[in-house]
Amino acid sequence: MEKTNGEKNNEQQLWSMIDKLTEQLQGVIHLSNAQKLKHKQLRNQIYDIVATCFLNELHSGRNVMAE
Repeated sequence: MEKTNGEKNNEQQLWSMIDKLTEQLQGVIHLSNAQKLKHKQLRNQIYDIVATCFLNELHSGRNVMAE
């Protein structure tokens, strides 16, 4: 049984929609990975700041938390 023009057109539209959805999902994955990387970078920067403050307190002999 051969497909009619309408069926072929519907199939082409379906595959086109699937391709567009696939591209959108790839974009979401890319953004999610970028967000995870940024979160990790920010977390590491906070750790660095806390460590620097702690080392500064040790060096100066001050306890800022007690003040």
